[in-house]
Amino acid sequence: PTPSSAPRYTWQKLSDLFTPVAPLYMYVGVSLTNVLASSCQYEALKWVTFSTQTVAKCCKIVTVMTVGTVLSRKRYSLRDFATAVSVVLGAAAFMLTGSIASHETELEAEETKHSMRVLVGLALMLLFMFFDALTSAMQEKMFSGFSMSIFDQMVHVNLSSALLSILSLLLGGRLWHCLTRMMRCRQLVIDVCALAASSVVGQICILFTIKQLGAVVFASVVTLRQMASVLLSNLLFGHRLTALQWVAAVYVFGTLLLNSFLKNMARKQPDLFKDSTDIKQQ
Repeated sequence: PTPSSAPRYTWQKLSDLFTPVAPLYMYVGVSLTNVLASSCQYEALKWVTFSTQTVAKCCKIVTVMTVGTVLSRKRYSLRDFATAVSVVLGAAAFMLTGSIASHETELEAEETKHSMRVLVGLALMLLFMFFDALTSAMQEKMFSGFSMSIFDQMVHVNLSSALLSILSLLLGGRLWHCLTRMMRCRQLVIDVCALAASSVVGQICILFTIKQLGAVVFASVVTLRQMASVLLSNLLFGHRLTALQWVAAVYVFGTLLLNSFLKNMARKQPDLFKDSTDIKQQ
């Protein structure tokens, strides 16, 4: 654009960016399930350790396959089912071979209350996996049903999430309390800004990795990140794991890495993996 038309061109670009491609209720639906998933994920940390949460999140493959079958009528290969069963067995072994309770839960003297707090944490993780799988399925439906860019969905879903979060604080009478607390606690503001910045950088890295290297490589990177998260959690915050828990965690992450490797091989050499296609549409 010429210098004289630059303002008009910029305004047109901004207008196009904030003009929704799909009906608004679809963005709100994705936003709602995403907010519910995040809320369950963060709330679960009150009851179970971060390491437990990270290993449990690997079981998301089960809810993704379930939601995909029900909503999108997808069919999954035998390898996908074998991976799901292996991950669930590994996660179960992790939870049965050592403590999975958070520090706050460990301080609970009564065994009955202690067990109930752990069950609450696991129930919240189940809800997180369900809402997260539902979010992914709804996003996939929007991409397949409308000609939209990734940034279009990011803008409108994030705006909807911000409005839903503010609305929930207003209805709960907590908005002013949150604002005054942030004004009094400078460290809280720094932590929130750092979390927001890291989320933005993470989204950019995710988009770049998927675009340049593909979804299979991205899945492997995510698995390695989860392994690093468990290791750092133990080193920095003292979330000690037993030897058997380490074995179970390595088994779970190894299963996911092997699945990603086999998917990559199937794409490069489809003749050798005729029965191991990724996802077949009915």
